Formats: sequence, C-alpha cells, structure tokens
Amino acid sequence: MCSAVNVDVAEIRAVSILEMSGNGKEFGLKLEVVEEIFKSVKNLPVAIISVSGALREGKSFILNLLLHYLVQQNKWHSDRKRKTYNVFKSKNGTESETVGINITNKPILLRDKDDKTVAVFLMDTEGLFDKERDAKECSTVFAMSCLLSSFQIFNVFRQLQ
Repeated sequence: MCSAVNVDVAEIRAVSILEMSGNGKEFGLKLEVVEEIFKSVKNLPVAIISVSGALREGKSFILNLLLHYLVQQNKWHSDRKRKTYNVFKSKNGTESETVGINITNKPILLRDKDDKTVAVFLMDTEGLFDKERDAKECSTVFAMSCLLSSFQIFNVFRQLQ
C-alpha cells in the first residue's frame, strides 16, 4: 500500500505534451514541456499512469477519481469532505474535451512499501475512434501514450471496437 507525501492538489494541473501540426496530422512530443515537468524528480523513480479508450467513455473522470484516491491516502472518498478534483477536464455531451495527450504538471509523491519515494504522474489520452482522426492518427496517439506509460489502463466502457 502506498501513501501520499506532501501533495498540494491546488498546484496540479493537466498540460499538453503532444504537439500537433498539419491540421492534426503530424505529431511530436513537446520536449521542453516534458523536460520542465520531470526536472524536479530527476533523482526519483517515476511512474506514469495513463488511461486510453474510446471517445467520450470517461477517461478523464477515471483519472480525476484516481487522483482523489492517491491524495486521500488510498481512500475512494474522504470521511470529512467529499472533494472532487477536476484536473482533467471532462464534460457531458458528445464533443471531445481532451485533445492529444495531457499529463499532470506536478508529481504525486508516494511512498512505496519499502518507504521509498516514487513520483507518480497521471496521463490522459484523447479518445480513440474519433470522427476527426483516421485510424492511423488514432493509432499514433495511442502508441505514444503506451510508450510513455508505466501503467496503461484501457477503459472498455461498453465493448472493444
């Protein structure tokens, strides 16, 4: 069981790390953003937890719930306050909210079972099977997410497509 160390959720926000050009047809990693995010944890082990899945199936919601769980010391809800974090933007409806790949700008520092500090980042990926992107573009975003992740959660809300 891990426990959180000095987590200030007010400072955590999601930032884009995927640069898209050519009307979203060409992808590249925003290296300057990635370097800035990880420079504070260069001497720590890092874990990146990513959620991928179909369009409009709750990936951002799952990440906000996971953030709450990690910050609240492994509790799905707090006994004192039911505080909801909205680091990863989500909304009702059919329009996409997440574009590309977003990651937390600050780590959630956790202590592992051996009492060592681990820097955990949460990463959100745009929905697959989007009308805006063809299969190759969706596959590229998904592949980049897989390559960057330590743990990949594939959200299968209804069915595999």
